[in-house]
Amino acid sequence: MQFEKEICNECGRAVHFGSGLFVNRVADLNDIETRIEMRKPFPNGEYICCECTYQIYEYPYVGN
Repeated sequence: MQFEKEICNECGRAVHFGSGLFVNRVADLNDIETRIEMRKPFPNGEYICCECTYQIYEYPYVGN
């Protein structure tokens, strides 16, 4: 049940410990109703993974 909310609300990938995306995840401090209004694809997710953060803010991503 805990891992259910530990997903990226942009791409839906798991960001829990051991997923490979845990370290650079960013907490989305909006509540679920706000994320639904913002039309997030996965509004139950309480985080944004590093790759989606880089895409949203157009940072050059240096990945694995």
